[in-house]
Amino acid sequence: MQQAHITSECFFLMIRRPPRSTRKESSAASDVYKRQNIYNEKDYGFYELSKSFKGHELFGSTIYKVFTDKNGFRSSSDLNSNKKFKIIFLGDSATYGMMKWEESLPGIFQKISNQNVLNGGIPSYSPSTYLHRYKQALELGLLEKNHIAIIALDISDVQDEAGHWMS
Repeated sequence: MQQAHITSECFFLMIRRPPRSTRKESSAASDVYKRQNIYNEKDYGFYELSKSFKGHELFGSTIYKVFTDKNGFRSSSDLNSNKKFKIIFLGDSATYGMMKWEESLPGIFQKISNQNVLNGGIPSYSPSTYLHRYKQALELGLLEKNHIAIIALDISDVQDEAGHWMS
């Protein structure tokens, strides 16, 4: 049986703005905390994480450190390396981890498994954008040949896919 080779280009349109993407003061943290620009808006309103970001993120009243690598993937520290990853996590804010790296799903898994884990999660993403993120990791050569992709789906993905992302 012959298999067809399917190639597709994806076009994404974001209908809403990325979460807290400005440098304005946050009401939850009062005048003490200034928002840092972790989200990098692309063409057509699509957004990604800023590359080589070192700063803080706010979720509710919790402020936590965030680092991204030179490719714009959330990482455990500000150290950039050329290592390849055995495992990639794809998902929305639940995967990204609106908390310290060590408490996030990819962070916990990395510690328990002692494997190189790539966090491909970004808040408000959904299955179409998970595919985009996965293609990015492949094109950048970040994944080992026999890697594992873990996709974290939840009920909000249905709404985000239908109401926020269009392809």
